[in-house]
Amino acid sequence: MLAITTFCLLVGTCLGAAVMPGKDGMMSGNGGMMDGDNMTMPTICCMPQQWESSMVDLNTQDKMYALRFAHDDVSMREGFYVMEVGTGNDKPIMQVFKDFADKKTYTVTMTFADPKDYTCTQSALNEHFFAGCTHKDTTVHNLRFIGDATVGPAGTGLHYDGFTFKIDNEVEITMSFSRDGCVPLMESVRSPPGVYPGLNNLFMFLDFVPMVATKELLSIPAACVNAASAVVG
Repeated sequence: MLAITTFCLLVGTCLGAAVMPGKDGMMSGNGGMMDGDNMTMPTICCMPQQWESSMVDLNTQDKMYALRFAHDDVSMREGFYVMEVGTGNDKPIMQVFKDFADKKTYTVTMTFADPKDYTCTQSALNEHFFAGCTHKDTTVHNLRFIGDATVGPAGTGLHYDGFTFKIDNEVEITMSFSRDGCVPLMESVRSPPGVYPGLNNLFMFLDFVPMVATKELLSIPAACVNAASAVVG
């Protein structure tokens, strides 16, 4: 469950990576149809190079998990805490730190009452790093503008845009962003059975900020600093 959730969060960071030509009647930013021979798809907004957000998967069958997730394009690092929703306890049960430049993942199990009992596992990192608009990402395909809408009163409500695309032509992503500030709102992630495997997630973003406030998310966890405590997986 947690491994699947991690993958879904990562694919959410790649939306600014590709602006693809529109040749099949895609919608323009003002809601009008585009001329497939002469125009290109409107540019998707660019998420900041550093950001942090809570994310909740609304499409879970049993337990619901929330993640506090941080991303940094410059250092090529991502990290997150995992919390179980609805237990009355907001204490993290897991921490994951991924250093894509060093190609290492650190995973800390935090289910013990005493932090001294936390266990750390270090493993090789072979995943793709999805950067923002400063990088062209060849794994993103069929990026299409769906349309735009407003939540709340006209003129003062939240105006947002929707896009859909595929990762490696297998994982289908649909995502909405606020037009003001490019804040991610919702993300649907789906894949066929046997791919990643069989993803079917609906993420809601909460408390998004264009910076990394929880600094420890982007550094080696305390439980892993002592080399003797880290198990190589």
